[in-house]
Amino acid sequence: MGKVKNENFIVIQGFMINDLKLKGNELLVYAIIYGFSQTENQVFTGSLQYLADWTNSTKQGVQKNLKTLVDKGFIIKNDKFINGVKFCEYYATKLNEVYNKVAQGIQQSCIEGMQQSCIGGIQQSCNNNIDINNINNNIENKIENNIEAEFDLVWDLYPRKQGKSNALKSYIKARKKGITKETILKGLNDYINYI
Repeated sequence: MGKVKNENFIVIQGFMINDLKLKGNELLVYAIIYGFSQTENQVFTGSLQYLADWTNSTKQGVQKNLKTLVDKGFIIKNDKFINGVKFCEYYATKLNEVYNKVAQGIQQSCIEGMQQSCIGGIQQSCNNNIDINNINNNIENKIENNIEAEFDLVWDLYPRKQGKSNALKSYIKARKKGITKETILKGLNDYINYI
């Protein structure tokens, strides 16, 4: 009896086939790792045999699939050594993770630009006893407006015109985390070249 039980299942989503162009055992391995990666800070730590059982293949075949998925940037592999024994962890990247990295780059450049242009006004306002929180709120509003304007430019370049409102939210979040516009555009360019 194999390790795959009748009640076990994996989910194959459309983007895995349509966008990532995965098929066969590579698709199955990605879907399994993706499933384990859906909760924040969770990774796939299962054995090669577990993946081999799911794909009805060998450990060597699974290793080949894992290497290909890592090389394509669809999964990330981390090696950990515990008591001198090597353990591998895998987690799936998402299409919008590339986009989020790009978005974070745009956010950082916007914040830096706003800080430089507003610093004189902040110093003058503080000298006149104006509440610094109001100033910070105004800067935050200006930054968010600039981020949305930047997003519109990036969206025009983005090849997949679906889920704009979710993409905007991810973009704003990434930019607020400090990812530069240049990083975002490089990631977008890499994604466009990949597809």
